[in-house]
Amino acid sequence: MKKLNFGCGKEILEGYDNFDKKDFNFNVFPYPIKKDTYDYVYSKCVFEHLGNLREVLNELIRICKNGAEIFIIVPYYNSYGAFDDIDHIHWFNERSWNTINIEGLLIKKVKCISSKVGLFFPFRRFFSRYISGLIKQIHITIEVKK
Repeated sequence: MKKLNFGCGKEILEGYDNFDKKDFNFNVFPYPIKKDTYDYVYSKCVFEHLGNLREVLNELIRICKNGAEIFIIVPYYNSYGAFDDIDHIHWFNERSWNTINIEGLLIKKVKCISSKVGLFFPFRRFFSRYISGLIKQIHITIEVKK
């Protein structure tokens, strides 16, 4: 199984091809990667920094094999540190992924991950609209369908 750590930063994963911004430009297309290379792509806290997300997703489809899984972690739009980082171009909530309609992508799961404080709040998804810091991340599981 061929795996890609897409935007690894300091989190180098064993058994993965680890790409980071210091040696890979995520906003220049097409990526210098052969078509149908990867079975699994892991991306943590990268998508909020990228310009053209549709083009990025299309490139991930191209470099992934049919049936590959893409697992994306992004900060919740009003979580601590997400909205005040000047390097963030995009902000995400659980509904952001409903608007992605790209051929070849099947969104399998969108899961909100509570912060430590959020664990004590009933109805945290509802209250997170009004109180920041209840949800810290969104985990998105996508399947590539060619």
